[in-house]
Amino acid sequence: MRASKGLWIVLLLLVLQREAYGVGWNLWRGNDLVGAVEIREKGALRLVSLGGVAGAVGLSFREAEESLFLVGAKGELELIKNAPVARMRAQIIPLASPVEAEGGLWWIETGTALRLLNLLEGLPPARGFRWAGEGTPSVPLSPTSVAGGAESSPPGTSLPTEDVESRFEKLTASVAPKVPGLPDATGGDGAEPKGVKSLRWGDQGEIVRVVFDLDGDQEPKVFSKQDRTVLVFKGGAPKELDDCPVAGMALSVTDQGDSVTFTIEHSACEMRHFSLPSPSRYVVDFFDMKPSAGEPASPSVPSPVPRERTDGRSGKAPLVVLDPGHGGKDPGATAFGLKEKDLVLQIALKMEAELKRLGADVRMTRRDDRYLKLSERTELANRWEADVFVSVHINALPAGRHATGAEIYLMALPSDKDAMQLALIENKELDSNGDASGGSDKRTRLLLQILGDMQQNAKINESTVLAEAMFRRGQQGKLPMRRVAQAPFYVLRGAAMPAVLLEMGFITERSEARLLADPTYQQRLVASLAPGIMDYVKGTP
Repeated sequence: MRASKGLWIVLLLLVLQREAYGVGWNLWRGNDLVGAVEIREKGALRLVSLGGVAGAVGLSFREAEESLFLVGAKGELELIKNAPVARMRAQIIPLASPVEAEGGLWWIETGTALRLLNLLEGLPPARGFRWAGEGTPSVPLSPTSVAGGAESSPPGTSLPTEDVESRFEKLTASVAPKVPGLPDATGGDGAEPKGVKSLRWGDQGEIVRVVFDLDGDQEPKVFSKQDRTVLVFKGGAPKELDDCPVAGMALSVTDQGDSVTFTIEHSACEMRHFSLPSPSRYVVDFFDMKPSAGEPASPSVPSPVPRERTDGRSGKAPLVVLDPGHGGKDPGATAFGLKEKDLVLQIALKMEAELKRLGADVRMTRRDDRYLKLSERTELANRWEADVFVSVHINALPAGRHATGAEIYLMALPSDKDAMQLALIENKELDSNGDASGGSDKRTRLLLQILGDMQQNAKINESTVLAEAMFRRGQQGKLPMRRVAQAPFYVLRGAAMPAVLLEMGFITERSEARLLADPTYQQRLVASLAPGIMDYVKGTP
């Protein structure tokens, strides 16, 4: 009896230890057990303590302001609090969910942790880190305990309200060789497969455009016959999906779990489909749409209803605010005797005239060579209650690198390291002596944090539509259009309306610099891009 009671006490102590340090998963490096790391569940996510991972693997790490730095064999990795993005050697690494800081510890999604560990240690997934089985975790380290050498205290030992028998059953169940719900040896965490995030429709009468916003690059399988087009994407379907808003067309969706099938019934005489990068999209255009019998064709997107304004403007014309970048003590990019601040002002003034000719009301953040802070530019647009904000710039590349063409950016998580580097440059502000203030990197990290909560924001979606409309018109005008991309631009942060940053070409490319300074080419630029802005504000992008 005493032996039985003693065993019961030992088991209860094991339960207490388990609950004091949380549930642990065993971390393996190849076939070698590294140790058990604390895991906690948050909604559908399983999060791992970065301190526990660092302690088990033997990584050094430190905390600085809103960032955590992990150091491995291949270099230093920066994680940003509340941001779903990491940085390593100027490379932007998207994460499955934002990094969280709670109780002095940093937490990250378990599958993402494996990917970052393999990156830090230079290991291929087949021979890298993986999760398999449960164990009792060690005390998770905090950044301060590593940096200062102090020993961290274990978490509290408060017990749940369930009875001892229930806890005993949980404890004995955990020794099973296969734990349901845990990832297998491949290292996955049951994260949702990449697929279609959303679906957008645009009706221009005889042309209907369907845009599939994708969570990662992929080419669907496309099957088409006279009145039906079928697209099969890998991954899941959008969480919310509206009915087809276009008269004479119908949409049905079949979600098979690891793939999703979209069937579009239509009356088009011709169809075209193609992919677009940065952000990833797949576009299907239907041409020469014919109305169904007895049903007149009607646009799917209603014309915008003019808003009542408080700024004294009584007209119904949409208001576009143009923001010529830089100015005054800030010349922007310079090359071949040209200054960005001068060229963008010349082009913006021509853009103003063209937009007015097309029926828009236009205001400029500057009409002469003056310096404005980044925040002041969108403050003006907000005060004027603008419908659209377009910041006008000219691109540049370091010596030895070459590129030409226009790019249109919206404020979102960066598409790639070039987009991120451009944001760091454009986010610089000058102090009273005309020197860079040094706050660019900190300001950009702040934006990454903000964007962690903004990624599904309607303004980002609307800005994407605006950028696509301008890009399409630029292509129609035979301009050298490079791409629509995204990056955390501070000048766009405060805009309460759809906003894009337009890079009209590269001043560091001699042939393009000559064009950008040519009044004839400047007029060609604005004649092509201004109609794209008008397409958007009229609701026909």
